[in-house]
Amino acid sequence: MEFFYKLYGLNIKSEIKIKQLIEINRCDYYDVVIKRGHVFGDDLAKPVWIIINKEEARFINNNAGRFRVSKGEEIVIDEFDNINKVNLNAIILGTCFGILLKQRGTIAIHGGGINLDGKGVIISGECGAGKSTLLNRFREMGYKFLSDDVCVAENGSIKPSFPQQKLCKDAMKKFSYDIENYEKIDEEREKYALQFREDFYFNEIKFDTLIELELSDKKEVAIYEVKGLEKLHVLIRNIYRVRLFTEEMFNSNYFKECLKIAEKIKVYRLRRPKGIFTVNKQIELIKSKIF
Repeated sequence: MEFFYKLYGLNIKSEIKIKQLIEINRCDYYDVVIKRGHVFGDDLAKPVWIIINKEEARFINNNAGRFRVSKGEEIVIDEFDNINKVNLNAIILGTCFGILLKQRGTIAIHGGGINLDGKGVIISGECGAGKSTLLNRFREMGYKFLSDDVCVAENGSIKPSFPQQKLCKDAMKKFSYDIENYEKIDEEREKYALQFREDFYFNEIKFDTLIELELSDKKEVAIYEVKGLEKLHVLIRNIYRVRLFTEEMFNSNYFKECLKIAEKIKVYRLRRPKGIFTVNKQIELIKSKIF
């Protein structure tokens, strides 16, 4: 069987069903093809990068299989027997597409996207900073979300991803979700999948603001505008899987695209206290800057 999807503005044809993605009708042209096939032999026993550059990346994940990502247009998967389909889909949508977007020269930011009354806002920050929790509160307030974990910024706009959010167990409890009704998609970090198709924004939107979340030892939430060259630094350090870049992939054209984006958007750093649930105060401060 073949399945047809739209992701980050790309038409995708896949031999593997990826239930999170937005289905489309069969079309004449596909930007990305996902298929099963042979990747390499059995000589590696643990997850390891083999090659990663603009042309090709190959790697093993012991919980799913062997993967090859080529030229920003093809993902080949050699699945292990009896694998967990949740793990497989997470690797396709995470690592594989992260590499594929890099190969295409596309700016992909590690963060969640939200439509705040027509303004495209990306909430970024390190793992554990509280991106998904803040995004979920915005969604509960009636704002449409664009992406939970990776935002593609292209031609001044944010491209929509797919209508799924991830929340950790603690946040699920804070928002009074019954975890028994949701699928766990990350055993190690105890994250659950929330499907909210009705709350998803299916169109691209102008990229207006980047907010970087940062944990602080202080007890108060604070927000600061970032200006000048530091805007570019914030953008670059929040690029998805930036540590996997080779010099060839982070070339002058890519840098110029980053600079062009940084010049046109507003950037804020939002500091929140560790171990305290302050999401409502965070939203109050964000809205005071954006509206």
